[in-house]
Amino acid sequence: MSDAEMVLIDGEEYPREVDGMVLVDVFYIMKEDVEAYTADREHYAQKAMQFFATFCPYPERDWAGTEDGEAVLGLNYNGEIRAMVYLDPDGIDGMKEADEEDEFEAHLLEINEITPAQFARFQQEVIERGN
Repeated sequence: MSDAEMVLIDGEEYPREVDGMVLVDVFYIMKEDVEAYTADREHYAQKAMQFFATFCPYPERDWAGTEDGEAVLGLNYNGEIRAMVYLDPDGIDGMKEADEEDEFEAHLLEINEITPAQFARFQQEVIERGN
């Protein structure tokens, strides 16, 4: 395989395409599903970033190309992770299902074990201090 057909992830090379699947970040997705998966991934990444911004002063996307794959992070004022969601197939499916049930925000709080009281306190902190 040529170098153009390989992708470097955490120092290891992986084929960009294999057995009808395409590498998206660090996950193989069926070729026929790549367009829809990529669109959902971008949509829910942006939606998670927007929600995290309501209670995390520094929302960002990070970890692309690492073994665990890209994630949306919500950092506190010390740069520590307050909330996160992986942009892997399971993470995207979870956000999509929750969104279809109008439970998107509750889902992200639940997977991060953030209670309603903590959420309210974090929101107030962002309102008072800004970013």
